[in-house]
Amino acid sequence: MMGPTHAAGGLAAGLALATWAGTDLPTAVALGGICAGAALLPDMDHPSGTLARMYGPVTKLASTLVNRLSSAVATATGGGRRIGGHRTATHFPLLAVPAAVATGAAAAAAADAGNDRGLWAVLFLMMSLALAGLMTEKTRALGFLGTAVAAAGLSWATVHSAPMSLTAELLTAAMGLGVAIHLLGDALTKQGIPWFGPLKIGGRRWKNIAILGPMSIRTSSWADYAVGSACIVASGYLLLGFLGFTF
Repeated sequence: MMGPTHAAGGLAAGLALATWAGTDLPTAVALGGICAGAALLPDMDHPSGTLARMYGPVTKLASTLVNRLSSAVATATGGGRRIGGHRTATHFPLLAVPAAVATGAAAAAAADAGNDRGLWAVLFLMMSLALAGLMTEKTRALGFLGTAVAAAGLSWATVHSAPMSLTAELLTAAMGLGVAIHLLGDALTKQGIPWFGPLKIGGRRWKNIAILGPMSIRTSSWADYAVGSACIVASGYLLLGFLGFTF
């Protein structure tokens, strides 16, 4: 799926998590942003994806390195055949989701111990990704510096407006949920994801499986846009609930 669709799905999931947890509005917005950003993380293996374009040469280099590392991991465990870097290691659920949860947990634990640099780094990256995914044209207009300033402002607002209700558990849940939403979205497309990773399925390792089979959707198709639009509508409905509107 496209980056904006992933981000919209993450936003809706983050707001749903906040609704379930009974948080206040600032925490709900923070969780929505964190989850929307995390919903783009698996595509760090895509050298021309949203993350790679976000901060120019810096994120381009990081994405290229992750792509090559993913390819190396998949090839080393792929039964002797060379495997590309996109939709391999970072799209293997048993690796990607725990890695995101561990990152959030480590940042939260460090912050509790008095070192909040890790938390700031995680929040800054998540908010940067959320902006790039949800407001693609706006962030392009803002440029690298403008996007960085906006992401830093959102990170600051998160830390200072929801310091008590944004618990370590909610942060880690939002990180893991966002990545899971991304994987589910890609699993709905025709390319699918490697659900079983290095395990041999049908005589092949790192085999991508689309859960809808012939009914799977194409990336950038009308169905892709429809999914993203439905997620935006759902997010609006959930936000209205935090504003006191009931239906």
